[in-house]
Amino acid sequence: MSNREVQTIKLSDNTDVDIVTYLTWGEKEQIQSIFVGGAKVNKIDAQNQIGDVTFEENMLFDAKIKALSLAIKSIRLSDGQEVSFTREWMENLRSEDGDLIFNAVNQMNKKKL
Repeated sequence: MSNREVQTIKLSDNTDVDIVTYLTWGEKEQIQSIFVGGAKVNKIDAQNQIGDVTFEENMLFDAKIKALSLAIKSIRLSDGQEVSFTREWMENLRSEDGDLIFNAVNQMNKKKL
């Protein structure tokens, strides 16, 4: 697949994070499968009427991490060193930096998810 256009987000510590400007259909489906996999449908009677739908507690967080892992293409620390995206890297960001990155990813794909 050809390289996609990216946008750069600068974090509070001058780290540059490049994210794609859109997700592919396959990437979107990978994220949605986390939502579907985390749903539990409770039947209420013998005719298979659908009752409440509940979700696994980590499902939303797992879906966010998946979206971020698909969207982030490079991370350059302020000293120029490139690092790979990991869940641990994301979890250790300042909350405002994490929100900044996630909001950009969420906004670009808001209509699709």
